[in-house]
Amino acid sequence: MLNFKQRVLIFHVLFFGSMYFSKTIHPIYFEEQGTLTYFGLSYAAMAVAGALSPFFGKLLLRYSTHRMGTIATFCYVIGLSTRVYAHSKWIAIFSGFVAGVGASSLLLLSRYWVYAFEEDERKEKLSQIEVFSNLAQGLGVIASVYMVFIFEKYSHTPYVCGLLFSAGILALSLFIFPKMDENSVEKNHVATIESPSILSVIRAYPALSVVFSSLILLQGIYTGMFVPFIPVLLKTYGIEIRMIGSVIAFGTLLGGMMQMMGKTWLAKKREEWMYLLSCILIAVLTYYMLSSLSVIWIFAIFTSYSVMRVIARLFLEMMKVRLVPKHHAPILFGLFSTAFLSGDMLGGYFGSKLFELSDLLLAQRVLPVLFIFSAIFVFLFYRKNAAFS
Repeated sequence: MLNFKQRVLIFHVLFFGSMYFSKTIHPIYFEEQGTLTYFGLSYAAMAVAGALSPFFGKLLLRYSTHRMGTIATFCYVIGLSTRVYAHSKWIAIFSGFVAGVGASSLLLLSRYWVYAFEEDERKEKLSQIEVFSNLAQGLGVIASVYMVFIFEKYSHTPYVCGLLFSAGILALSLFIFPKMDENSVEKNHVATIESPSILSVIRAYPALSVVFSSLILLQGIYTGMFVPFIPVLLKTYGIEIRMIGSVIAFGTLLGGMMQMMGKTWLAKKREEWMYLLSCILIAVLTYYMLSSLSVIWIFAIFTSYSVMRVIARLFLEMMKVRLVPKHHAPILFGLFSTAFLSGDMLGGYFGSKLFELSDLLLAQRVLPVLFIFSAIFVFLFYRKNAAFS
């Protein structure tokens, strides 16, 4: 029998593997069908659904996490499966919304699981989860590229087969879905009986609920405008689909391996300084990724970019866990998720317009500035408030 920790790690492998399998081929499939705008609408609908995260947080506090997680997994499977309909605007929106409900709930639950561990274990457990998640992302990207190549030999619709295959990978997680030990939850003082209102939590923690969430919103706008369109960007540089997958996968896997090898060293570092340094490098690398460079340079820059994003995400999550009081964690993480995905929605819509027009010069001017602006203020916020958490 698998214990709770093992189930959590395996779930993250299946969850992020299926997510990145689908995420890699989803925009390319829509772009080939001439419906990249519908992809932007689907992405925006997913973010709208994710903006409901505080309500999902209340449900997690009120009902069984296992039951809610199972329902969320079914929603995400349906959302991934319906991505095959590239020529229907309404199905694309439905697909994005249902996928957003499932994915945002599962992401929220994955952070809630961290609080089931003892306080002095949380950094280590969070680091392990991030390592497995990043390795799964890289493997998902590699698998998507080569499975599409295999499907091409047996089907006239390889991308459709690939999207359905990713939904099947996620469905496997239903057989090993982690079940929280209620005794360990109570021991670590995570509220499970009383479910405070969202408004009362906002009033109790205005800085976290409003100011920090606003900074997360800006990061969501950057992410939505740039990250989903990286495969399309690489394709405009003349890189073929298998090479695109290899570039993305190599960067993600390298980031995960570096994190695995250096997790003890990284855990001892000051979160805010490591986060700020990695964000500065991300902004610089974003600028150069949008430049007309040779394929070799693009490969080197994107690999470095992927590693820095892994490191920045790890330290941002560490800062959140330090700032957020555990008894209100589901609702506050839900607010952060709402802010990020609301920004993601706006960014995804404008990003689809931007890349459809191929206006890389405007993107080069806006995206790095937007990202570094939000990162600096996240750093300052943490420096001011971490001492009181």
